[in-house]
Amino acid sequence: MEKYKKIKTDDKRIEMFKNLNIKKSVSKTLLCLSTEEGVSSTTICQLTGLKQPEVSNAIKCLEESNWVNVTEVKSKKAGRPIKYYRLLISKEEIYETIEKNAKKEVTERTECVERLKELVKDKDNGLDDLD
Repeated sequence: MEKYKKIKTDDKRIEMFKNLNIKKSVSKTLLCLSTEEGVSSTTICQLTGLKQPEVSNAIKCLEESNWVNVTEVKSKKAGRPIKYYRLLISKEEIYETIEKNAKKEVTERTECVERLKELVKDKDNGLDDLD
């Protein structure tokens, strides 16, 4: 455990992810995976302070984005295999994707506001009708 670096709850990057509508569990898991190679969910829990279900949900989200690879290794003891996770693409590529998605969202919201302005220009379609 000493070789791993714990993700602090007050990490400024987590707040930045939150501002981009990325869940805390996803951001913490992503930060953990971006600094470590081949990490088990147990280790992710220890480094991030997340609970197992939060890590599982975060991993699922990252898998859906095709950012994470899962490798199963048979346990030395009887039972389920241990899953190890690693990033499939560089963190730079992930940040570029996040940036592209954020810009797309801003553009879509701006277009929506512009359409709304057009709709309310006509007095008959004004906000007074909403009362």
